[in-house]
Amino acid sequence: MDDGTPLQLNDVAHRAQLGVGTVYRHFPTAEALLETVATPCLETLAAHGEQAPADGDPWRALAGLLARTVEAQVTDASLSAVTAAPTDALARTTELKRALWSVGGEPLERARDARAVI
Repeated sequence: MDDGTPLQLNDVAHRAQLGVGTVYRHFPTAEALLETVATPCLETLAAHGEQAPADGDPWRALAGLLARTVEAQVTDASLSAVTAAPTDALARTTELKRALWSVGGEPLERARDARAVI
């Protein structure tokens, strides 16, 4: 699936040795499956973003959040596809993406105000 081929739920069912109906019952679309896989990573990133203001050093807070974001993109193959998608299959995904935009801007603004970044 990481060769650029679109995710097919029939293939997922076959590889997981499950009935196709079982997979479709839990994941109505391939996008819903991919978003479900990405959810823990999105939740972790949002939590890191929420904790960033607690760091008294604006640069360290921003750098830490950016490092975690890059690490997540490198280690979770679902993340880039889910965050780049123009629409979401699951309401939870939309909620998490909004939270990331919200919490991500604050550390950047703090670092700008501190002249740690331009």
